[in-house]
Amino acid sequence: MTAVLIIAIVMTFSLIIAKLGMDHDARMKLGRMNANPENSLKVSELQEMIRSAVEEAQQPLEERLALLEERMERQEKLLAPPAKRLELEEGNA
Repeated sequence: MTAVLIIAIVMTFSLIIAKLGMDHDARMKLGRMNANPENSLKVSELQEMIRSAVEEAQQPLEERLALLEERMERQEKLLAPPAKRLELEEGNA
C-alpha cells in the first residue's frame, strides 16, 4: 500500500513538472509571436544591412585589386620584348 502511495506521489509531481515546463514553453512562444514590432527587423531591412556591410568590406579589396592590376600591366610593359613593348604602347596610345 505504501509503495502505491509513493508511486502515485512521484507520478503526480512528475506530471506537474512536465505541465509547468510545457506552460513555460507556450508562454515563451506566445511572447515571441507578440513581440513589439518596433524592436524587430524586417527581412528586407536585414538584407539591406548585410548588403551594406558586404559592400563596405569589399570596397578596399576592389581598390587594392585595381591597383595590383595597374601594377601588373606596367610590369608587363617593362618586361616584354622590345617588339611586344611597342605593340603594347601603341595599343594604349
